[in-house]
Amino acid sequence: MSKGRIIALLAGCAVCVVAFQGYLFVSRSAEDHTGPQITFDKQQIRVSVKDSETALLGGVTAWDDKDGDVTSSVVVEGVSDLTADHIAKVTYAAFDEAGNVTKAQREVVYSDYKSPKFKLSKPLVFQSGTSFDLFRCIHAEDALDGSLDSRIKATLVEGDTVVSAEGIHKVAFRVTNSMGETVNLTVPVEVYPAGQYQGTVSLRENLVYLSAGSTFEPMDYLQSYQVGETIYTFFDGTAGISVTVGGDQVDTSTPGVYSVSYTVTDGVNTGYTRLIVVVEA
Repeated sequence: MSKGRIIALLAGCAVCVVAFQGYLFVSRSAEDHTGPQITFDKQQIRVSVKDSETALLGGVTAWDDKDGDVTSSVVVEGVSDLTADHIAKVTYAAFDEAGNVTKAQREVVYSDYKSPKFKLSKPLVFQSGTSFDLFRCIHAEDALDGSLDSRIKATLVEGDTVVSAEGIHKVAFRVTNSMGETVNLTVPVEVYPAGQYQGTVSLRENLVYLSAGSTFEPMDYLQSYQVGETIYTFFDGTAGISVTVGGDQVDTSTPGVYSVSYTVTDGVNTGYTRLIVVVEA
């Protein structure tokens, strides 16, 4: 093979390897080392938490010097955790036929995003000597992940070591969703002496979230009082039922977590429970 023939072969391919008289000739002059360019029509987009990945790809194009339009190669590589302003960064990747990869980022705002919220399926008030599992009482969910129950963590605070002992114990619950937002809730868990209460007080809700500045009327959350087979649902005094509301004074102008107690009696028997009120900023 002539030298001129070898040069002609090398000039005709992107990467050529030719053996000639024991020598290895490699041509790299035509290799493509430049990845596509990713462009956005907007540097920040707004989507719904219910939108698919297709919404994140809206307004994204990619162009390669050799292959032309490679927009179809663009993929969403990942979405960062949310910032305090509920803004995340989306990382995109685009590929050309030579296997070069280019990445770019832009911001995404989830227009209908809401932070995870806790729920209580029953009050955190228990009789001493009975077994109870706090994780069967507290729940959490959000619009992104649905139920977050399996991610809830709890820690005793203020030096307590045993939550089953008689008294009031502060427990800090926390949960983190898939976007990296962590929500905390510190509430009292009360264990009262066996036999102290004979009646059962039920609330319409055991944990409520209120907007700052809204109205709070504690009696609106009292649902019923039961002793044996008798159930009372009206508390105007005509049935001889009296209600004492205690605990924290809820100030809806000040965000925070409040605990409101209810003591209900028919003159002979008494029932007791607690409502947790979260005033949001």
